[in-house]
Amino acid sequence: MNGQNQFEAALAAVTVLVIFAFILAFGNLLYGFPLPQLPYRPAVEKFYWTFRGLDILAQAFLIFSASAAVAALFRREKESREGGGEVE
Repeated sequence: MNGQNQFEAALAAVTVLVIFAFILAFGNLLYGFPLPQLPYRPAVEKFYWTFRGLDILAQAFLIFSASAAVAALFRREKESREGGGEVE
């Protein structure tokens, strides 16, 4: 494909995506079909504020995993030489 054909193919793909997004956004008004509704779920923040023990446990896990990751990054590896000695 040359440059002009690639540009036309990309423009056609973008146009199709915009039309599809338009139909999804305004399909209920234009065609009368209902959009699917998600069931109501409380927000994550509300869930964590309700169960404070779970919140503290999650924070402790995140702090522990972050400190383990930092410790792994700064770990010194020992290399052995042919003479059997170890270099720090």
